Amino acid sequence: MKILTASRQTGIFFGFLLVMTISLFLQQPVLEPYAREVFGMSIGESAGLNKYWGYGILGGMATAGFAIVPRLGKQTTTRLGCLLTAACFILIIAAGFGQNVQALKIAVILFGLASGILTNGAVSLMLDLTAAETAGTFVGAWGLAQAVSQATATVTGGILLDVGRQFVFPNNLGV
Repeated sequence: MKILTASRQTGIFFGFLLVMTISLFLQQPVLEPYAREVFGMSIGESAGLNKYWGYGILGGMATAGFAIVPRLGKQTTTRLGCLLTAACFILIIAAGFGQNVQALKIAVILFGLASGILTNGAVSLMLDLTAAETAGTFVGAWGLAQAVSQATATVTGGILLDVGRQFVFPNNLGV
């Protein structure tokens, strides 16, 4: 923790990393029930949306690593990833208005692509903060941020889903 808090910039980056990762994983406890309740997908079909997200992440990481980061730089790539990820959430919501399953799948692939770009940019930024002798600490911090964020996002996403079902859409949705 001493190494992570030694520099104000490193502390800010770790905070960004937590918020970014929570935001990316917040969709997991919500997406499958959303797909079942709004689009009428089966449990298998809604769980299968994760593959589209995964394919997108792989494509986004590769694209960012080979094309975007070298051209735009690490900070701009990370900023672009944040903006694209937010736009993809809007696309996922918009797909629900027409209950278009194909539009949902495309939006989830694009969300994965944006997530991959964001992740690649963030990892690249992290490596700039890392000296060779502290590289393991930063990789550990990344893992810690992932674990804390995954747990926080799962609990928060479940709460948001329940609140939405109970107060925002009490008569419209529900399994």
